[in-house]
Parts: sequence; structure tokens; C-alpha cells
Amino acid sequence: MISTYALRLSMIFLWLVAAVPLAAQQPIPPLFIPQAGVYSNPINVQLLAGNDDTIFYTIDGSEPDSSSHQYDTGIPVGFRSDEPPNLLTIDRVSHGYMTYAPPKGNVQMATVIRARSYRDGQWSRTSTATYLVHPDGVDRYKLPVLSIATDSTNFFGHEEGIYVTGIDFENWRNTGDNRFLDLTFRGSVPANYFRRGREHEKPAHFEMFEIDGSRVIAQDIGVRIHGGLSRAMRLKSLRLYSRSDYGASRFRYQVFPDQELDNYNRLILRVSGQDMNKTMFRDAMMQELVKHLSFETQSYRPAILFLNGEFWGIHNIRERYDNFYFEIKYGIESDRIDYLTGNASVVEGSRAHYVNMLDHLQAVFISSQNRYNLAKTRMDMQNFSEYMLSNIYFNNRDWPHNNIDFWRYKAPGGFDETAPPPLDGRWRWMMFDTDMGFAWTDTHRESTYLSQVYANTIERVSRESEWSTRLLRTLLTFPDFKEQFANTHMDLMNTAFQQERVLSVINRMADAIEPHIQEHMNRMGFHDDRWRLPQTIEEWDEAVGFMRRFAVDRPDTLNEQMRRHLGFKGFSTLHAGVNDTTMGYIQVNSIDIRESTPGINNIGNPSRWSGAYFTDNTITVTAVPKDGWVFDYWQEYPDSLHSMRITPDQNDITLTAVFAKTVSVEQEYVNSPQEVKLDQNYPNPFNPVTTIRFEIPENADVTLEVFDAIGRSIRVLADEFLFQGVHQRTFDGSHLSSGVYYYILRVNGISYSRSLTLLK
Repeated sequence: MISTYALRLSMIFLWLVAAVPLAAQQPIPPLFIPQAGVYSNPINVQLLAGNDDTIFYTIDGSEPDSSSHQYDTGIPVGFRSDEPPNLLTIDRVSHGYMTYAPPKGNVQMATVIRARSYRDGQWSRTSTATYLVHPDGVDRYKLPVLSIATDSTNFFGHEEGIYVTGIDFENWRNTGDNRFLDLTFRGSVPANYFRRGREHEKPAHFEMFEIDGSRVIAQDIGVRIHGGLSRAMRLKSLRLYSRSDYGASRFRYQVFPDQELDNYNRLILRVSGQDMNKTMFRDAMMQELVKHLSFETQSYRPAILFLNGEFWGIHNIRERYDNFYFEIKYGIESDRIDYLTGNASVVEGSRAHYVNMLDHLQAVFISSQNRYNLAKTRMDMQNFSEYMLSNIYFNNRDWPHNNIDFWRYKAPGGFDETAPPPLDGRWRWMMFDTDMGFAWTDTHRESTYLSQVYANTIERVSRESEWSTRLLRTLLTFPDFKEQFANTHMDLMNTAFQQERVLSVINRMADAIEPHIQEHMNRMGFHDDRWRLPQTIEEWDEAVGFMRRFAVDRPDTLNEQMRRHLGFKGFSTLHAGVNDTTMGYIQVNSIDIRESTPGINNIGNPSRWSGAYFTDNTITVTAVPKDGWVFDYWQEYPDSLHSMRITPDQNDITLTAVFAKTVSVEQEYVNSPQEVKLDQNYPNPFNPVTTIRFEIPENADVTLEVFDAIGRSIRVLADEFLFQGVHQRTFDGSHLSSGVYYYILRVNGISYSRSLTLLK
């Protein structure tokens, strides 16, 4: 039975056909009734086109032509639960690096219909619709469903197929002694799936169905194989390209619910790389842990993929780093970036700025402090520290000699300290492909593998005479960087990598895919080689369990390794709190002790937050009032300023910030101001927020503006007509570097000024 929606759609379609003179019409792409989607009962799909058009269709993913099925009265679409797969039986998807295995039993099948209209020697463009029919309907999958339709030869043809060993492997294997080689551990040998570039991009149609069954993307695209050695595994990652050549130039949908973006040029369907035979979400989990930090990470969403109607397993939708990524995310044109990979190999732009920075860092004829100060204008030290320390915590084994990308915006005139990140022109880092981290080698065979919990990663990434360790080794010779690096490590261990938080992220992400893991493993089949996949939910959960154990045992081990490597005597515990969390909060180095900071616990009892820090390494603690409040005093150190630098010994430190209510900007003093008064900003020094208070004795035109040391305007805080009384404005210096700045109050043309100090 045709739905009311479908009936209305068909009426509109027929009206459009009739409204245009026949001679002026091109063949019209067929219309599907009912529309593509997920159904709980068998359906009969109707195809509509022009009255004089003939419709041809296929159900194998190929483009229809005159040899295809000719449409007559309907296409029955049923459950297909007993039909064996076709493409999944192709065994040429690996050369032996990961042995092929057939699926265990039949798999879920969908029906992909591709149809074209024909009239008078002309063809319409192809319409495509995927139908998944199962008694459970939209409850069949708890994840989005993706469908790719393409001529099977594009993926599996011997000559041109990009998913198989193909002719490239055959030609190589028949050369000389290659036919005698054991390929079990040789991932990178010639094969069709190692082809790269636009010339090996294959046309396809892509659909995405949300968990409620609604189709949110339906467009023609280009597809390539994605990845490095993982291309030689029997399940491969795919790179999806939206181009105007195919029709739509963007994927216009909010693919990742945690992002506001609904505009993508590229998407990756990733199969978890070398984690394919373990958890299927290891890299995504690590990037989820650090996505709030200052370096780039790739969003993640697990989904179910069908290829030409065959269940193709769980694939992770991920963002793709390229020049379009920066354009879409930051509005930066591709010719305005330098984008490097590995040992400063150029992806976009130039390497000159980066190489010059490395040379200056090691220039002995320049003083140590000047070298470091110059480097701070060329690279974001906090960004680099967070990136390096995250990978060190993960024990990312395939890094930093591999899988390391970094970039900068080529700011006009060079470094611009007034610009917000990342538009200030400094180098920043990008995380990807961390699959070999977080206890990747740990298995149930404990006698064979030493747990990666105990790996001394900081020692490995500080080895002499390796290009990949040069920058970190050099920076650690500067006392200012060592202090920041050590503090940032402990900041992260106290928050982002706090045990309970990491476990909750692992469990949440595991729970999302667990309902479909068994089906995924059945599709992958079984072969008892080094890439042996889990075969039961229990085995898969054991693989996830090694990550859980890593989360529990890694912090103490790593903290001790970092202490020894950096040369500190021990640890001290900081107990930090405030008298009332509605009045303000405490900032410790780079972290805010507040509920919105990932990993902060016991926020309901603000005087009891605790975190460990290295002894002999100075930390910065700042009391930050919220609007309407001011810092009053430290309960334990009543004579100290709002921002203190403390060098812990091996005794615990307790700090409680006390805030008090400030005078409301609307409140009139009992004794009205008798003259213009500009107060010293409070707190001062500050990091990153401070309050500027002033009084005016009569209604007046007022401006309040902040300037840098050479007189450039930083921000206008007020430019308005104000009534007599007391006023205040807040200044945020997050985007600025440490230094002395000036603020000038102008009242009826008369200026008053003071200085303020930003100390990061």
C-alpha cells in the first residue's frame, strides 16, 4: 500500500512531467515509491518516470544500461535472510598479510536498486535507493546505517579493482624470486589496494540512514582505499569524496552530533586500522579522551556499512585531514597554510618556517632565553606539550617516527599575538592513527607479551640521534619549557587521564557497538593467524579489558617514569578549593578546577579537589572570580595575591580561595563619586581574566580600551554613554602572550591610564 506521503510525491512528480513540453524534456530520473529506508515487512517498490520513458534497473550496484532489467509493474523487496553473500566470498582481498576468511554463515542483506530512464537515445542520471527489510525494522541496528553502491568491478575487478590484490600483485609475484617469498609479515608489497591518487578514485553512490531510519545523505561520490599497511588487511578503510563532478560538492549533514559542522568535503570510513582484530574503537577512544585539548583530533561515529547490499561490518566515520579541513573548520584558504608530515615533508605550503625554527633553537650564538622566546612566537608550546604528553600516556608505539602531522596558518606579517588560536601563525599538531597505543600488544598470552602499561615511552621519545625526537629533546633543555611540560603532564593525569574518567569513556564507547560486535565478527570470519579476531562477545570484551587495565595501572607507572626522566625528587599533593563554587573557581597551571573540565571529580565539595604535582617544580595557582564577585583572600595565605607561584616540597599543600560580592554596576554609592577614578585591575598579575573598575561623577561618554606595549589596540571594553556611578568591565587575555599591557579610560575627552600584567 502506498503511503499518503508517497502518493503526494507521485502526484507532484507527474504534474512536473506534464508541465514541461515533451520535446523540451530530458529523460527524468526515476522516482522510488516507497522511498529508501528501513522496513519491517516486505514491500513492492514502484518506479515512476515520464510517460514515454523506459526504465532500466539493477540490484547489484552497477549502473543500469539497456541490458539491465526493464521495469514493468514493481520490484518486490523482501527479508533476504537466507540468501548467501556474493562479494564476501571473494578471497583476493589480501596477499597473506591478513589471511582471508569467509563469513561464518549468511549475513544481513539489503536491496540496492539503481534505475535510469531512457528515451530517444538519451539516458537520465541514475537514481539509487537502498532498502533494508527486517522484522525488527528500525530497531535492527542501534547505529547509523551506510550504503555504498558501485559496479563491483570498481572494487573487485582484477585489472582495476581497488579492494583486491589484482594485477599489480600478480605481476609482482611473477617477477624473479618473489614467488617464493613468505608474505605473512610483509604488508607493503605491490597490490591494487595500494593504488593512490585521483586516477584510482571510483564512482559510487552513498546513502546514510540515521538510527530512526530517515535517509539524511543520498549523493554520488568518489571512493578510494584509505590508510597505510592496513590496506593489506581483509577489511579496508574507505575515503569518501564529495565533488561537484559527481553532483553535490559537500556532504551537507551534521554527521557528528557533537560538532556544529554540517559541511564536509571528505569523510573516512575507518575500520580501526591495526586494531581491527581487537576492539574496533581504540583510536577513536584515545582521541575522544583528548578532543577538548588544543591540538586537532578527528571526530568519530560508529556505523554499519552495506556494500552493494551486503553487510560489510562496523566502520567508524571519521574526519579527514586535508586542506579542505582547515577551510571548513577555520575558514582558512588552502594557500594560507603550511601543512607538514613526518620529518617535515610538505603536504601543503612550505617547510621553510619550521626548519628555520629548529635551526634557531640550536643556534649557540644566541642566548638560551632568546632562543626560547623566539621559538614561542613560532610554535604553540602548550599545544605541543599536550600533544606529546597525550601520545606518551597512550604509549603510541607507531609514533613519533610515523603518524605525526603539524600545521600553521601563514598569518600576514608573521606571528600575530593579538589573533586568537589558531590564527596567530604558530605551529600546531594533529592527532591521528593511534591504533598501536593503549595496550595494543597486550593479549591473554601474558607469558609472551610484556604489558604495555609499563612501557617507558618518555625515554623512547627522547632518544638521541633520531629526527623524530629532536624537537622535544631540544625544548627540554630550556627551564621554562621543562616547567610547563612537567606541569602539563600532571594537569592531564589529574583530569583528562584520571582513571574513572578514562574507564567511563571506554565503557561508553564499547557499549555503543557491543550489540553488533558478534555480527561483525561473523562477517569477518576466522583464521588462526597473528591477526586472529575475537570470536565471541567474551573474547572481544577481554580485548577491551586490556584497555581498562591500562587505564587503571598506567598513571602511577608513567608518573614515576616522568619524575625520573625529568629529574624531580618526588610528588606533592595539592588540595584546592573555594568557599563557594557559585562565586568563582581555582585555576591550576593549564586547568580550571570546575565542573566543566573533563576529569574533575568531587566538584560538589570544592575544598576537597586534590591533584599530585612534582616537587621542586613551580606551579601557578590563580583564583578566578565569576561575574559579580571578586577575590578576597586565600584562607591559608591571607597576604598573598590572587595568583601565586608555589614550588612544592614533599608536604601537601592546601589552598582555599575566598570570594566576596562586588558592587553591582547598577548600584549607586551612598556617596556618589566626586571625581573620575580608574582603579588598578584586579587581580593583577592575571591569567587570563581580570576586572577593571572605574568611577565617574556624572553622566558621560566613556571609552575603555586595552593596548599592547607598542601602542596597538587590543580590545575596546567600553564605548558608550554611562550614568554617574561605579562601573566595571572584564578583560580576557586568553589569546595573548605574557607581558605588560595598558588600559586607558577616556571620560569626556580626558584620558586616565594604568598598566596590567598578563602572566601565563
